[in-house]
Amino acid sequence: MVRSRHSNERRAAAGEPRILSASGHAWAGERSVAKVLVSTDLGIHWQEAQLTPPANKHAWYGWNAELTFASKGYYEIWARAFDDAGNAQPFRQPWNPKGYLGNIIHRVPIAVSA
Repeated sequence: MVRSRHSNERRAAAGEPRILSASGHAWAGERSVAKVLVSTDLGIHWQEAQLTPPANKHAWYGWNAELTFASKGYYEIWARAFDDAGNAQPFRQPWNPKGYLGNIIHRVPIAVSA
């Protein structure tokens, strides 16, 4: 199972309101995280985030990406992790009675206002 989560989104600089620094964490269980891709246009285009190695074999990897937005409006930041065997977070989670093993792509809505 591969998972990723956002932990912080902030503007990169006061004079650049459409540039955002996003970061989070990714985990792949017994495997290694190979990459995290980030999208701001509902999955049409993806950019690779920078990974920070985990503190130990079972810890989460850190990731960060600098995102640029073309105009103001509503966006969703999507993060999708991949492990070293090519397994990736799914776009949709198969339903199960108790909701176990939820590892869908993490989405964070944001409004770019300037």
